[in-house]
Amino acid sequence: MKSSVRQTLADVILLIIACISGTNALLAQSPSPSGSITGVDRWAFKTNAFELLCTIPNLGVEFDLSPSEYNRLTLSLTAKYNPETWHTLSPVTVFNVLEIRPECRWWFRREQGTGKRFSSGAFYLGGFFHGGLFSVKLSPTGYQGTLLGAGASFGYDFPLYSFKKVALDFELGASLGVGIVNSQSYTMNSSETDYVYSAARLPGWRVLPYPLLSEIRACFVFRTLSIRDRYKKEDPKKVIRRQERQAAREAARQAKKEVSR
Repeated sequence: MKSSVRQTLADVILLIIACISGTNALLAQSPSPSGSITGVDRWAFKTNAFELLCTIPNLGVEFDLSPSEYNRLTLSLTAKYNPETWHTLSPVTVFNVLEIRPECRWWFRREQGTGKRFSSGAFYLGGFFHGGLFSVKLSPTGYQGTLLGAGASFGYDFPLYSFKKVALDFELGASLGVGIVNSQSYTMNSSETDYVYSAARLPGWRVLPYPLLSEIRACFVFRTLSIRDRYKKEDPKKVIRRQERQAAREAARQAKKEVSR
């Protein structure tokens, strides 16, 4: 990871902060329609505790695409960076990564019982792209290069604590997809003081021959409006259309039974 890569990551983080500040300022100037979710309530900030345990600093932001209380779509952006640290001797094990991951999610809830009561947490399905640099050596042979990929995400978000103006939620999930890499291999020399790159270069860009589990999430999520109060209201027009379709299907079944008698 060169200094130019670190500078690029810093520029991306500054751009995210600027976008958040600009959007919040714009929303603050606009009148809030009754029943809508506006301002900072549309944002969520998260960090993946599982990746922190793996020594990968990370930060994610998520934004509701609509201020409507019926909105179920969000857009998120996650950045993670485990830097190349300085060592007197080259380490036997290497795990460096830089990754940027945009993702779009659709949220839904599961009804509990016959009283149409929703669960306190919410499920999501999503699609993502990701790209970055990596250098990994967990065995005698290591690999470094560039990784690009896309796939699907799924998970569950539930409330932990709610305070007066902020809430702490917890998210469990995973991402599975296709990976495309351009990498080269390396090993450690016999005296274990330096890395030796393989003279036989691997092919250029190639698709990994197996599904790539690119992320496991155990995230602490900070919101001003808890997941308990989000993505649970349905548009009355959509509810009526769904009820009409169900009634039409039931009428068709009854008519079919009458004909068969």
